[in-house]
Amino acid sequence: MSTQAIDSAVYGYSWQQAVNSGQTAETAQQTRTQQSGASSGQTSLKSQVRGHIESLLEDIPRSYGKLTFQDVLNYKESREKEWSDSFKADMAALGVNTTTSLSLSLDPSTGLIEANGNHPDKAVVDQYFLDNPDMAEMFEKDVQLSKLTGIAERKLSPMELRQSLSMQNMAVWFESSLSSSSLFAGGGMVFGQAGTGYAGLDLRV
Repeated sequence: MSTQAIDSAVYGYSWQQAVNSGQTAETAQQTRTQQSGASSGQTSLKSQVRGHIESLLEDIPRSYGKLTFQDVLNYKESREKEWSDSFKADMAALGVNTTTSLSLSLDPSTGLIEANGNHPDKAVVDQYFLDNPDMAEMFEKDVQLSKLTGIAERKLSPMELRQSLSMQNMAVWFESSLSSSSLFAGGGMVFGQAGTGYAGLDLRV
């Protein structure tokens, strides 16, 4: 008696086709689920970025509930001056050498703020931020505000900088103009650049 693999019999073939069809449907469903998950993840990230930008903007005084990009620039400059004056006084009290250019950088993975490695008082400056978390928090916010104002100044005309928007619409514009990796990346400031005090720079860590 001859033998025949069940798989090659008519009913066996039909069964195999059904299995293959089921596997194809399952694969398609997995692909749709993965795509849906990726889309959901992207939406979640966008929502997170937009919410973070709104938190950076929320303390800026508004006129009739609206902001201009120039308001953001003015606010950032005012905060930087306030922070700079306090920091300069604190460094003088600690005897830190402020005649040597001092760059400060934020490491986003640790949240630590450190002075450049070749500064003679690096250890003192680094410890200062550990001892003064409020100044470290202000520094981090100023760095991120500098990223917002930097992109606005590069992309917008003087007239557009004076355009009034709701905070939510402004956050949408910033979110679409900045990558999330750029916003949440490190950054820093430099003290003593051409005698201007602190200048916001994108010092990636």
